[in-house]
Amino acid sequence: MPVVLKKSAGEKVGLLLISHREIDLFKWLLSLSQTGAFVRKNYKIIVHIGGYIKKFHIPDWCNHVLTSPSNLGLVSGDVSKIIDLCSRDLLPLRDVAELEVNRIYDCIYIANNSWLKRGRDYLEFCESHPDLKAAFILTTSNSDDRVKFDVNLAEDCRRFSRKNKSFSFFDATLLPDGAFKYSRAEILSMLSRSRTYLHFCRKEGESRSMGEAMLSGCIVYHHDDLIGGAKDLNLIFELRKFNNMEILYHELIELRKSNTEVHIKIANLFKDYTSQKFLQFHELLRYYSLDNNEIDRLLKVDLSMLLPGHVHQNFIKISREKNSDVKCYDDLASFLEFIGFRGGFLVRLLLFVGFVGKLSSGRLKLWIKKIAYFLRFSLFRV
Repeated sequence: MPVVLKKSAGEKVGLLLISHREIDLFKWLLSLSQTGAFVRKNYKIIVHIGGYIKKFHIPDWCNHVLTSPSNLGLVSGDVSKIIDLCSRDLLPLRDVAELEVNRIYDCIYIANNSWLKRGRDYLEFCESHPDLKAAFILTTSNSDDRVKFDVNLAEDCRRFSRKNKSFSFFDATLLPDGAFKYSRAEILSMLSRSRTYLHFCRKEGESRSMGEAMLSGCIVYHHDDLIGGAKDLNLIFELRKFNNMEILYHELIELRKSNTEVHIKIANLFKDYTSQKFLQFHELLRYYSLDNNEIDRLLKVDLSMLLPGHVHQNFIKISREKNSDVKCYDDLASFLEFIGFRGGFLVRLLLFVGFVGKLSSGRLKLWIKKIAYFLRFSLFRV
């Protein structure tokens, strides 16, 4: 969902924070006469880009674009709007004293089971070197889409962990309400038990997990072919790269000699970096006229999770290729009402479609979506 950083009130303009997945949604909303006029008059819009985009045009209706620079390939539009700041930079700070002294794992990786994350490659690496003390935190999707997801990965990991006691598998399957099984504190505790963090994904927009690993004192490795904003961390920190599995294995064995000071230094460096980014975000909010109370309220939440960028397939596609973070029609209607839009027909239509959809069979839901899609693009301009 779009995040309301500040709600408009009277003559005071509000501030919205949206993800790159919601750009098409806002293009459509702003093209509608009443809705568009209301949003343009009452809100400033910040776009957060958390994924790699090969070609990107900066919308004229947004005021700033927050991203890690390497997320953007060929850029057009007003590039002065780009700010080097992303959700990975705003991880909650932790006390270095919380770090584990005894690092029992040679390596660890956090991923979901999409093929893009290459969790299978990590498992095969561990299987090829059974003497490694390795850990794998895997978030699995409920989807049975075998093209996008490695649906057998979790079971194969469980099988290997039973066979090899040196391999620790943490099944982080999402809970029914969509929440994560493990808390951030638990994830950080797992990371701080490992000497290294291996990032097998080759295309990564930010990689909060790489940031969490550094905050936990891990020596971070990423694949030499990595593209996207995650590789910008190399501009600040001395991350290690790999492409040869045998060389990587021998380096991990050698790192068993590393001392505690190495890991504390990494954690402190990333903590200093994050502190500077928090100050940068604070100044940005001040630029948009948020007062100290409003800023303090925002800084109490986990800012790195404001824009998770998850796709929800049960919401009608705004374009034929991209979806929105908005989960359903009710969400969009509630959001419009919350920011103060009382445009009547659009909100009532969205609520009606959502209500009827809940009561309908699968086939009827499909027809409702088709009709709504046709109405949205062809019949009305609210």
